[in-house]
Amino acid sequence: MFHGWTFHYVNFAATPSAGQIALSWTNPGDADFAGTMVRFKTTGYPTGPTDGTQIYTGTGTSYTHTNLSPSTTYYYSAFAYDEVPNYATKADVSATTPAGMSWQVMYEGDVLPSAASPSWAFAGSESWASIVSGAVRVNDNSTATGSYVTWRQGWVASNATGTTVETRMRCASITYNSAQKNVELLDGTKSVGFLLYTNKIEVIGGSSYNLTGSTYHTYRFTLQGNTFNVYLDGGSTPILTGAPGTSATNQVKFGVAAYAGMQDIYFDYLYYTVAGAYPP
Repeated sequence: MFHGWTFHYVNFAATPSAGQIALSWTNPGDADFAGTMVRFKTTGYPTGPTDGTQIYTGTGTSYTHTNLSPSTTYYYSAFAYDEVPNYATKADVSATTPAGMSWQVMYEGDVLPSAASPSWAFAGSESWASIVSGAVRVNDNSTATGSYVTWRQGWVASNATGTTVETRMRCASITYNSAQKNVELLDGTKSVGFLLYTNKIEVIGGSSYNLTGSTYHTYRFTLQGNTFNVYLDGGSTPILTGAPGTSATNQVKFGVAAYAGMQDIYFDYLYYTVAGAYPP
């Protein structure tokens, strides 16, 4: 047991971004350490291990608090505990979410999209999909008819207002077919789709940007008026920009959209908002 031990966490940090705050810390090295509990409030720091709302407990060193309101300060306290549990002196950190944007839908990749909340409709077959290490994997290794799956949600998007989609994904392998798409934005007036390869990301029918697509990167796609942009890993300068096509369909899609091609791709998460076109 800790017996009054007052370890102070090293590097308890909070990094805010749109709709979420990423927390990280270093666990104590005490032999009796059993885990860390993190609690939060929006009115001040939790005063003890039963105050506020618990969002994490375990032996990890990070947690991302999601579905947060914009322009709001969140106060976090971390408590190390032993097997009893006895709790060590807490550590505090706070962060404020940015103004002007919050994600309206946040799919986290921990269940198949059809089982998420809100749920995603799908075309093709979800038998090509599975959950692997907190990401949805689509391993379409066939060119038989029906060997694909794409998920979609209707969103009440306006081309004048703009839309923003962000996903973290990687492509393990691909055999190209001209009908393939991985992410598609359709706002009722304009549309644009994207395909990730192991060595580049491509605008359907347009330009591409070379990168290591076989490792995870974060991609943010925006569509507004006659312009789309693609941002990479939080950078403020788009890696791709151009004019979208036209479509009367109003929805967002992701997955592997071609049975004649093959692809093994992972989506760690996918977030979107129809409140505007927001760069990182």
